[in-house]
Amino acid sequence: FGEEKLNLISNMDAFYHPSRYEGMPMSILEAAGLGVPCVVSVPTNMAHYIKEDDAGIVLHENTSQEVALSMKDIEVRKYTNQLKELGDNALSMVVKRFNWEVITEQLYKVYAA
Repeated sequence: FGEEKLNLISNMDAFYHPSRYEGMPMSILEAAGLGVPCVVSVPTNMAHYIKEDDAGIVLHENTSQEVALSMKDIEVRKYTNQLKELGDNALSMVVKRFNWEVITEQLYKVYAA
């Protein structure tokens, strides 16, 4: 909880969330908001955003083999200095898509229509 949790997440190379079902996965938003690339399954409901904003990796299938392959991909990106870009993109995704000002504006447009 609190500072301990934020320190733990912010020191990760990648945040893994291979869920089989999610509504709005706050843990992914927390990790992305700390600039940590995210590895997600499609059922997290975040795959579209992660892929579109190049904020991490989307698992093709939610299997242990896919998770293992993604770990190798993360390792390669780390040692070729490409991981920071994914983390920067993750933070940008949160700022651009999930801040309250953007959400409020979108809701206003929906209700005004």
